[in-house]
Amino acid sequence: SYFNFFGNDYLYMYLSSNGTINFTAEEVPTYWYSISFHDIPSAAGSYHDMIAWCWDDLDYDDTASPNVNIRISRLTDRTIVTFWQYPIYSWSGPWEYITAQVIIYKDGRVFIMYNDDESTYDQTTQNCAIGIENIDGTAGVGYRFEQTGGPIFASNLALAFGTDEGTLPVVLSAFTAQFIDNIPILNWTTQSETDNLGWNIYRSENDNLEQAFQINTVFIPGAGTTSEPTDYTFEDVYVVYENTTYWYWLESIEYSGITTIYEPTPLIVPEGGGEPQPPEIPYEYGLHQNYPNPFNPNTVISFVMKEDCIGELSIYNIKGQKVKTLFSNMSITKDKLIRTSWDGKDDTGKFVSPGIYFMKLETGTYISTKKIMILK
Repeated sequence: SYFNFFGNDYLYMYLSSNGTINFTAEEVPTYWYSISFHDIPSAAGSYHDMIAWCWDDLDYDDTASPNVNIRISRLTDRTIVTFWQYPIYSWSGPWEYITAQVIIYKDGRVFIMYNDDESTYDQTTQNCAIGIENIDGTAGVGYRFEQTGGPIFASNLALAFGTDEGTLPVVLSAFTAQFIDNIPILNWTTQSETDNLGWNIYRSENDNLEQAFQINTVFIPGAGTTSEPTDYTFEDVYVVYENTTYWYWLESIEYSGITTIYEPTPLIVPEGGGEPQPPEIPYEYGLHQNYPNPFNPNTVISFVMKEDCIGELSIYNIKGQKVKTLFSNMSITKDKLIRTSWDGKDDTGKFVSPGIYFMKLETGTYISTKKIMILK
């Protein structure tokens, strides 16, 4: 099998420990920083012919990150490379880590997705390069360099690179699984769709797609081509067991037959069934994703800060307008898990409309925004 990258066919790809996938062995960044690190694209740089998913001073060290893992899945039309809790080298202090997935299609398309929940990588302080570049650096697309450019983490952020001016067939903004009334319920939302024929759903008892099976017996129709948000809901009718984690994947199929599989979402079936409980929050600093999400009408928001500070937590609509201040000028104690809730009402006491909103936590030295969604 081969990959087509900038018009050239390659039989092999090379995974660099420093956050790149290269197609020529001589172009693999074997040494970090100094004159070798450069913006993308750059003909003057030392290394080319690459997919830089997070070109940084990374280091595969299972002591610094015990769960570090690289998984490669070869499918008919694409190869999926998953980097799980991949550590960043640090001379002093704790090592951060990042989780990402790179999907390389045989026709030259490249998708890069990042998992905020399984990453501690601080994009405000770490330097990296993200983009694609051809064999001599004369052509390519740069997304981020050092601390400038687009964000690494956003809700279900996916970067799409290709040889034409087309757009990502489906822009997925939310995909969640909840156990409600003893039934696994899947909800997902697209912000836009282009030639989307429809969906298949796969399930496994681990995060290995190759061991998953299709759970929809009837094809789920897509929205075709639309620039409006579209909501989907699906009930998993297959048997599930208590105290078991299941993983779900979405597959979208274009009218042309091209398929795309998105990053999975997990579901923990609680003991004895019953109402879903918020998952145990890892002791990670910063703003955590709310739970449940999507929700109606209540959700829980939590965070942990590295230092004592004064903070504000607010809710914004998609126009950037503040609709609710949950707290302001509140004293926050370092290393303490803080939980608060939002009932879906604005500052006037009225319920806001269903749709996508953003929660924003801001202190003197920290700002984080995460996407949340209210169901109808």
